[in-house]
Amino acid sequence: MSNNSKKLLNYIGIPILALVLLITFYSNLLNRWKGVDIYLPEGYQGDVTITYNDPNGELIDQVFSRNIIRISDSGTFSTREGAYFADAPKKFYFVKGEGNMASLEEIPVAASSETITSSSVIRCLKNHEPEDDGMLTTTFSVGIPAGPCL
Repeated sequence: MSNNSKKLLNYIGIPILALVLLITFYSNLLNRWKGVDIYLPEGYQGDVTITYNDPNGELIDQVFSRNIIRISDSGTFSTREGAYFADAPKKFYFVKGEGNMASLEEIPVAASSETITSSSVIRCLKNHEPEDDGMLTTTFSVGIPAGPCL
């Protein structure tokens, strides 16, 4: 390879490499803000806790560029992913069998608990302050309320 070819390769190669790294960084960043779909077991009623920054937690699934959190039957999910997912827009679904889903409605925290009569609602959605260990939790309730939001 001639000296001029090496100079040309350096002149073109370094900016192309920088561009590839920049695109990779921004695509990861944008994927986080596409939102999170939270899948709940069919008919689940009760409190849910999602823990972020848990070193023993799972990775958040990415399916067709959507971020998926699958809540367990016990109402919990822990992920080693960062807390930026806590602030991402959320959609909630009951998962019925093999891929059939039903959307749930989110009720504002200020809504009166006496007026909620549907078991297909999300209420009391709240991100809590990080603990000393760096883990952050998001909590919410599914279904007819047993009392006011805490």
